Amino acid sequence: RINEMLLRGGTEGLSGRGATRAFRPSARKPDEVPGGQAVPTDPGVSELPRESGVLGASEVPGVSGTQGLGTKGPGATMEIYCPDPNMPRIKSLHPPVPEEDLPPLIYHILASKPFPSLQVLVSRETGMSPDLVSELIDFGAVYLQTPEAKELKQRPHRVLQNLAVDKGTYIRVHANPKRHLAANSVDWQSCILLMNEDYIVVNKPPEVPTCPTVDNLKECVLSKVEEQISGNLFVTTRLDKCTSGLVIFARSSEASGRFNRAIRESKVVKTYRLLCRGMLPLG
Repeated sequence: RINEMLLRGGTEGLSGRGATRAFRPSARKPDEVPGGQAVPTDPGVSELPRESGVLGASEVPGVSGTQGLGTKGPGATMEIYCPDPNMPRIKSLHPPVPEEDLPPLIYHILASKPFPSLQVLVSRETGMSPDLVSELIDFGAVYLQTPEAKELKQRPHRVLQNLAVDKGTYIRVHANPKRHLAANSVDWQSCILLMNEDYIVVNKPPEVPTCPTVDNLKECVLSKVEEQISGNLFVTTRLDKCTSGLVIFARSSEASGRFNRAIRESKVVKTYRLLCRGMLPLG
């Protein structure tokens, strides 16, 4: 999906802080973008800086088919995807949080020299504060691909701590991560209905995803339950974000394998109940 979004529309050069930035607006009209041009300004939101520059030829690793989207500066080459060049961006992941999710804002950065700190590099090239970059790293919204990983055709992986950055490293930053705030107001200990040495059964509340999303590691059932038990879990069943009900996590890879085998052999029965207003026609 990111590749598709990056290849829409034209380009407008943006440069500064030792790097050249390429902005690719969405092909959708402003009124088709969530929130359109009139995204409400919030106390926790700042405006995206805009600068002018000249585009040259470059290649962003890990994003196939992307060409001519920036030139290397002294520090890094950077490309930006967002639906609206005037859109706001968050200042912090902590309250106050914008009431509505902002449109995606994704930075693609290619380090042209070694940096002792991922946090410093991202802050320098994007203009985000070091504190916000640190929050995004901890939130699971930053991905990294080393030159060695690229050679082995390994995909960018989520990083959860500040690291030294080698020359040629590709970094992807989701600067406006989609929030699932309902996860932060749940008594997760009371949601654990059964726990033994192999499995944990959890009563999943609505409006919380079962698993982490691409830009949000923290606000999901899996991460919240892992915090409660101070251990790692394996996903065996999932429910959609809007759906409440029982989900089962395994406490070991062996237990996960046994449960998944039972699903494949049709030994697990799932029952769904729909609460509706009025009678639904059958058939």
